[in-house]
Amino acid sequence: MDRRLVIISVFLFVLSACSTTDNDDIPTAFLKEEDKILGVWVNVPLGPTPRPADTLYFTKKDGTYKLSFDCSGAPVFNWPSRAETPYRFENGKLSYLNYYDSNDGFFVATSFRWITTGKEFEIFRRHLLLYMSAEYTVRYKKVQ
Repeated sequence: MDRRLVIISVFLFVLSACSTTDNDDIPTAFLKEEDKILGVWVNVPLGPTPRPADTLYFTKKDGTYKLSFDCSGAPVFNWPSRAETPYRFENGKLSYLNYYDSNDGFFVATSFRWITTGKEFEIFRRHLLLYMSAEYTVRYKKVQ
């Protein structure tokens, strides 16, 4: 058997074994960590009334990764009602530019952990809503 044919066959087998993302045909193994979370995520279980950070939007605009969500109801004067901030992943941890005071640099959400990569994750609520002190975990599922 031709050596090139064997190499191509092995490559195609490995490629077909990789899981793919929901919205394209690129295997998740080949995506940057920031790309694996792109999309719309909802807090599960979603309560009867909307709460801040119930829905998270991870987007990419002009090469910049952005996280946005509602953070209204904050007890702090001049706190934004809607957060939109650059995000990144380093060492498997989500970090984002502090949306209240960008001079503080990137906040590392050390509690972030994938349940199923690209489909579901958990994080402490206070690691999204920086004005909260409650330390409880919320789960998000990708819907788009």
